[in-house]
Amino acid sequence: MQSLGYAALRLHSEQEMGKDRGGFPNTNMNRKLKMGMVGGGRGAFIGSVHRMAANLDGKIELVAGCFSSDPEKSRLSGEDFFLSPDRVYSTFEEMADKESALPL
Repeated sequence: MQSLGYAALRLHSEQEMGKDRGGFPNTNMNRKLKMGMVGGGRGAFIGSVHRMAANLDGKIELVAGCFSSDPEKSRLSGEDFFLSPDRVYSTFEEMADKESALPL
């Protein structure tokens, strides 16, 4: 299984990769990063803080999540965030497996 970080940060192709001033690879930031969230659903205070912070520059889009260990609460949170029901998961392992299999 790929790690969540790797699945979330894979590049579409090597052509999108450039070099920053230090010579390290970076991505083309003309596109939004897609974010999956673990926790932070209904009733969680810090989740809304993280979502607001991620959205400050408008370059991150919440597309998936496992928002609670309670599958029903996770589903309802996904509805609150206007996510597609097939991108809301009962466990973070399920989210990692299914999201990493999706095309970029």
